[in-house]
Parts: sequence; C-alpha cells; structure tokens
Amino acid sequence: MNFFSFFKPKATHPATAAQQQVLQKYNIELVERNPARGILHKTIRGGGMMEDFFDLSFNSPESLDRLISVAQHMHQGNEPPFEGDECEFFGISTWAFVEREGMEFYESQQDGEPLKLVQTVPLADFIIITQALKVFLWDER
Repeated sequence: MNFFSFFKPKATHPATAAQQQVLQKYNIELVERNPARGILHKTIRGGGMMEDFFDLSFNSPESLDRLISVAQHMHQGNEPPFEGDECEFFGISTWAFVEREGMEFYESQQDGEPLKLVQTVPLADFIIITQALKVFLWDER
C-alpha cells in the first residue's frame, strides 16, 4: 500500500437516487478519509461553503439533528422559532442562518467587517443533503 493512499478520499455512500441527484447538483461527495494515524474520518467534499461547515463544525449525527429539525420547521412554512438564535449555526469559519429562502452561508471577515453572504441553498435541498450525511455518518460499513 502506498503511503499517500491514506490521504486519498474514497466515496462509499450508497445514497438513494433522489439524494444522489441533489448531491450531484452541488458537486458533493460523501467520503471517508484515513489520516496518517489510521483514524477513519467521514465527511463531505464539495458543496461550496457546506464543505467547511459540515467538515469542521457539524460532523456528527447528533449535531445534524438540530439542523434538520430547524430546517424542516421553516421549510413547512412555520414561523421562525421564538428564540432567533435557534436559526443560527456558527461554524469555525462559516456562519449559517436558516431563512425562508434557504440556508444562507456567510464567510467570516476581518475584525469589524460585516459577514459576507457566499451561498444560499434551498431548504428542500439542504434537508436532503443533511439527512444523507447523517445516514452516511451512522453507516458502519
């Protein structure tokens, strides 16, 4: 086995056809990476700002549950939860807000600069992506 094969991601998720269509729309792959220490790390690759958001901050099935719940709540036409911060998700380098138009991803700026909107993903697509990632993270293959 080549030393560098540990760093090469391998796609393994058998997503449904509907999920695959949405994942392909955003150029997303659900992959397994084996760092040098041999520890398996499952994540997404691609998807614009979603890659860092999920890989660095929301990368466990438990952390995805709240995302899915709030996104579904808003997607069903409900008012935002009473506490406004329930629709805010802060990652290491990415901030995301659940809005009626979709999940809005913002990039952190220099001190004092306003956040910069980089990507908006319709809630229906975001829910499918998040659910596919959650199943992938739980998969024991």
